Amino acid sequence: MPYRVAGHSDIAPAIPGAGPKLASDALFAAPVASRRGIVAIGLVVFIAFSDIALFVATANPLIAAAPAIAAALAFAIWKTPLRHLIYALLFLACAVFAPADVQGPVWSVMRPVQDFLFVYLNRATGISALAILGIEALYVLLFGLAIIRFSRSSDIDARGRTPGVNALSALVAFSFAAVLGLELWGILRGGDFRGSLFQFRQLFWLPLLTWLASYALRGPDDWRPVARVVTAGTCIKIALGIYYLMHDQWPIGVYPKVMTSHHDSVLFVAVFFLWCAAWMHRPRVSTIIPTMLVCGWLLLGLVLNGRRIAYVSLFASLAILFILLRGPAKRWLTRNGLRVLPLVIVYMFLARTHSGGVFKPGNAIMSVSTQEDASSTWRDAENFNLLATLRPNLLLGSGWGHEYHEVIKLDDISRFMPQYRLVAHNSILWLLGIGGILGFLLLWLPIVAGVFLATRSYHFARDAFERTAAATIVAVLVAFANQAWGDMGTQGGVTILLVAVSLALAGKLARTTGAWPDGIRLTGHRGHG
Repeated sequence: MPYRVAGHSDIAPAIPGAGPKLASDALFAAPVASRRGIVAIGLVVFIAFSDIALFVATANPLIAAAPAIAAALAFAIWKTPLRHLIYALLFLACAVFAPADVQGPVWSVMRPVQDFLFVYLNRATGISALAILGIEALYVLLFGLAIIRFSRSSDIDARGRTPGVNALSALVAFSFAAVLGLELWGILRGGDFRGSLFQFRQLFWLPLLTWLASYALRGPDDWRPVARVVTAGTCIKIALGIYYLMHDQWPIGVYPKVMTSHHDSVLFVAVFFLWCAAWMHRPRVSTIIPTMLVCGWLLLGLVLNGRRIAYVSLFASLAILFILLRGPAKRWLTRNGLRVLPLVIVYMFLARTHSGGVFKPGNAIMSVSTQEDASSTWRDAENFNLLATLRPNLLLGSGWGHEYHEVIKLDDISRFMPQYRLVAHNSILWLLGIGGILGFLLLWLPIVAGVFLATRSYHFARDAFERTAAATIVAVLVAFANQAWGDMGTQGGVTILLVAVSLALAGKLARTTGAWPDGIRLTGHRGHG
């Protein structure tokens, strides 16, 4: 039946939604748009007056333009997908160069960025409350942006997103709960709160960054830009390190044993492995030269950085690649590997007594088994102390905020590292002492699950790209575990960021390839729907 709308003489058909809009609809809709326009105009006027006021006060056009630049940057960030911001952060974290053994002049080309990202902001600002790193402040901003977008049901990050693995998310949540629980347990046992912040800082961020990466990254296809920015940043870091040595150190007769931090070992190994795996899974003549150039550059970085643990991680990762490979590539490697095996044996034998030049990598690997230097002896004693710390608290450990028991008195290194008993070199044994068997399992299970999912994804992969991505994720996590066993692997900010992104992509790759089918639960039963 037709109906009459109040205030109108038109007769409209009785079709739902076909009648003319009521005046009240316009009354409710118009103010929303007008309010937004008023707010936008107000912001523009405020920024303009701020620019004018600053120019009048300082007569400096750069300072006067700061509000407009900040507003433009904030607007760009507001409209940018989170994954692009994570790419930018990954690039900065990988590219920033920090000299590990500075003698003589302090190199300053990257110093401002380095100080902002990896130096506590209270030292730069004088505000004691800002006891966080610049990179951590960026984490907070990214989390805030993600929360706002999630609460507003924004689809800017949701378009094309592949869900992760619920089981991995649960293990990450357990890991985060373990970090907080061990903090409470440590404080109840008389632990030092300030010391505990130094201990669990990176392990606190690992699950949070994994969640953030899972929210921001769409799926395995995002592994390509991640690989590109990490490769570019790492190659730039090595170039800056070489420039530093040649420009600032060698000319004055200073020859540092290492070029950058030992946390870069995981980074260098991961990028080297990535390019090797990409070529092995899709060998082409056109990619031989770029692959050799990048891998050669990474090897140069590894040699100049001079870390034994890096060579061990490199050897282990390549061994994993050989185990994972299938088909003609594996047969080719096996056949030619057997041919060069005698040369490898001779090389390793000579490397036991020759430590320079081409024998440096082999000598580093061989020296791991001998370990007769003072540093290795010191760490053996430290490992004994870590095991002694675990014995009285096998299940729950000591909690954060406690030093390890120094049963064997070590040489005092507090002048170089005042908190050396709060964080040990062997992160695995140290975490066992801190969390006991239960706490360690909760903290470490996400790493184990990441390796499991990535390995299954490799066998379920449908093309060379997915196999390369899965193998690289395994290599990153194995290198991280090796670094944790060998030298404070859980304390590296760049490493933790790389591991978090790898865990997030491991879950998405498992869902995409079918390695973890939709609806599967921890019990092995499928959900309904």
